[in-house]
Amino acid sequence: MTDEHDKDSVASEGERADPGAGIGEPARVTATGETSWIQRTWNRVVAVLKLEPGIAEEIGKDPESTKQGLAVAAVANSVASLLALPLLPIVVPVAIGMTAIAAKAYSLIALLFTDDVPPYSHWLRAMLFASAPGALGIVPFVGTFVGGVYSVVLQIVAIRDLARVPTSTAIVVWVILLLVGMVLVAAVLLLFAATLIAPLLDLFR
Repeated sequence: MTDEHDKDSVASEGERADPGAGIGEPARVTATGETSWIQRTWNRVVAVLKLEPGIAEEIGKDPESTKQGLAVAAVANSVASLLALPLLPIVVPVAIGMTAIAAKAYSLIALLFTDDVPPYSHWLRAMLFASAPGALGIVPFVGTFVGGVYSVVLQIVAIRDLARVPTSTAIVVWVILLLVGMVLVAAVLLLFAATLIAPLLDLFR
């Protein structure tokens, strides 16, 4: 599928000097009059967390948001793993990898309900930003639960906005992937259990 959505020009600095404009936080301006990369990233994180209308599509269309999203996901998962530092080198790449897989799955499942589905890059960028609440995982149990629920809400909103479907349909897309994931995990566990049980059964033959 051609990247038709990427052909939509991203708002220029002149049109929108602050990508987070309208969210109540003024952007820090550099000596050249441009907002810094960190400030633009932060403004987008705040916009995503506040469920600002259109932010998922804006992020999806902007190639710069790929690096921003990777940074957001890396920081969020790093913060959540501070209490388990030895696992940090494993948790961060695995979490980003799982997000990338989920983004692809969402884009494919969405095709069951609409033909107007943007390219994979849009989904990846939006889902990386949707992982921001994961940073709450630094607070055991409560933070992990709240961050997880918050991320799910952001994912559903992103699915709705990117695929341009009703919220109910976006929820169905999310649930379908959840069910597929559960089936795959169950299959792997059964296979693992079978490899352990088989030798024991041989002893009684």
